[in-house]
Amino acid sequence: MGSSQEVRVEQITLAETYPARRAVLYPNGPDAKIHVPPASEKEMVVTISLFREPLPHHLTPPFSSYNPVQTLRFRKFACLKPHQGHGFGAKVLQHVFDFARLDPELGPGSVVWCDARRSTQEWYLRRGMRTIGEGFLKGDIEYIVVGIQNST
Repeated sequence: MGSSQEVRVEQITLAETYPARRAVLYPNGPDAKIHVPPASEKEMVVTISLFREPLPHHLTPPFSSYNPVQTLRFRKFACLKPHQGHGFGAKVLQHVFDFARLDPELGPGSVVWCDARRSTQEWYLRRGMRTIGEGFLKGDIEYIVVGIQNST
């Protein structure tokens, strides 16, 4: 991606995300692994898999102030291999941070977090996120919780 190219972030349907999720996250996994729970199970914010969901209770947030109501979790974040390393993922992640900061119910001081694969932890840390708690396994894949608190 050249520096003069504009990256546009749009809302798309969940079904439109499934091919990328399959290719990047679970190439050999069952379809259930690429699907997000129905909106009736969680309060879905937008179709890029954002949820108003507090950090798990057993984790102690390393932030100056933490209000579980002001949290946004993103899930199933994936960038196809040919497009990795061009800044697309970073732009989408920045969009998520901005969305949380500007949302009237979240706003400044809000926390954005996710369960990141351990193999991608450094990518998130380079973007200002911090590790929260210890790693854990989902099946045979190791994960770590990462989060960031928006400026107040």
